[in-house]
Amino acid sequence: MSQHEASIAQSKVRQASTKPANAATLDRPDLEQELAQLDAALLSFNADFHAKHGAYPTEGDRRTAAHARRHELRVLLAPPPAAGQCLHFIERKRRFCSSMAFAGSERCSVHGSAHSNVEESGVATVAASGIASRAGDRKTNIARTPKRMANPLSKQYLQPTAAPDWASVYAERSRPMLVDIGCARGRWLKQLAGEPSGLSWNHCGLEIYPPLVVAANEAIEDGCANLHFVACNAMVSMESLGFEAEGSVACICVQFPDPWDGRKHGKRRLLNTTRFARVLARVLRPGGQLYISSDAEELASSMRKAVEASGCFELGSAPAFAAALPGAELVGSIGADGWLTGANPFGVPTERDRVCEIRWRPVWRMLFRRTAGAVPDDDGDELEAAGSRWLVGAGLCVLGASLAALSLRRT
Repeated sequence: MSQHEASIAQSKVRQASTKPANAATLDRPDLEQELAQLDAALLSFNADFHAKHGAYPTEGDRRTAAHARRHELRVLLAPPPAAGQCLHFIERKRRFCSSMAFAGSERCSVHGSAHSNVEESGVATVAASGIASRAGDRKTNIARTPKRMANPLSKQYLQPTAAPDWASVYAERSRPMLVDIGCARGRWLKQLAGEPSGLSWNHCGLEIYPPLVVAANEAIEDGCANLHFVACNAMVSMESLGFEAEGSVACICVQFPDPWDGRKHGKRRLLNTTRFARVLARVLRPGGQLYISSDAEELASSMRKAVEASGCFELGSAPAFAAALPGAELVGSIGADGWLTGANPFGVPTERDRVCEIRWRPVWRMLFRRTAGAVPDDDGDELEAAGSRWLVGAGLCVLGASLAALSLRRT
C-alpha cells in the first residue's frame, strides 16, 4: 500500500469521527447509519494497517477518536438498563451487564471498580464502587442442578473432628484467624487470602463434604501459608477443633447455609439455636465479628433471632470490623434496622453472591460483635425448648392418630 493510500485511509477514519458531540439528539436511523460508516472506515483502516505493517493495530494504535465515537454510539443504541441494573457496558455484546447492581452502587461486584467505559460525553457516566474487578470472576454455571444438601444429623457426620496440629498448619499462629463455615470448594477464602488486607490474617474453611475439602487443600498454591481447609461437621466440631484454646479467631462467617425447610427440618439448620450461637461465642475472642448472610429472608431472620437471643453479641459497626481484622475496611453500610446494605462486607463476592446478582435476588446480611461478657449456660435455651415442645406435641398428635386408627379397625 502506498503512502498516499495510507493517508486516505487515515483521513476516512478522522472524517468519520468528527461528528457533532450532541449526536444523542439525532434519530435512531441517523445513529445507526453513522455507526455503520464508522465500522466500515475502521475495518478499512485495520486492513490497510495490516497490509503495510504485517500486523493489526495494537491497543495503543486503537485509541483514536473514531473508536471512542463508535463506543459512544453503541451505548446510545443499546437497550437502556433497567432500574437497579449494573451500568457496566459490555463492548463485545453491545449491551449493559444484566446483573443486579448491589445496593448503594451502580455496578455489580464483578464490575465494581472497573474504569468507566462509558465516555463522558453527556450520554452516561458510571461511578466506581470500590470493589476490585477480577479477571475471570464470572459465574457461568448458575443453571446447573444444585448439590444435594448433606444432612448434618446423619450418623456419619456426628463424630466430632479432632483438632489438627495448628503449629504446622500456619506459619504465623499469632495472626487473627477468619473461619468460614460451609466453605464448599473454598474459592471465596482463596480469593480473600490473596487480597492485600487478607495477607495479614489466617484463613480456615470448614466443610462437611470431605471430597470438596481434599480438592480445596490440593488447590492451595505453593507459598500460601495462611490458608487451610478442614472436613468436619461444624455443629459438633467447633469445640473439638481447638479454636477456643488458640484464642485467635477474630471472625466467623456463616454465608448462605443450606436452607432446610424450617417446618420439617429446622433442626438441621446450622445456626438455628442459641446453643450453637453460644458455641460460636466461645470460639470468638472478645470484639470478634460474626457475619451471617442468606438470600432466604426467613432463614436470615431465624439466624439473627438465634444470635440476638444468645446474649453474647451486639450489632457490629465499621470501627469494630476494622479493629477485629487489621487492614479490613467494611464495604457498604449498616442500615437503621441492622441489616447491611451493599455487597459482601469483605469486598470479595462469594459464588452465591454472584448468582443472586445475576438472578436479581436480594441478600440479607448482618454483622455482630462478640461482647466481652461470659457466655451464659445453655440450660435456658428458649429456642431449643420451643423446638422440643413442638416435637413432643407432634409426637402426641401422631400417637393419637395411630390409636384412633387402631380403634377404628377393631370396631
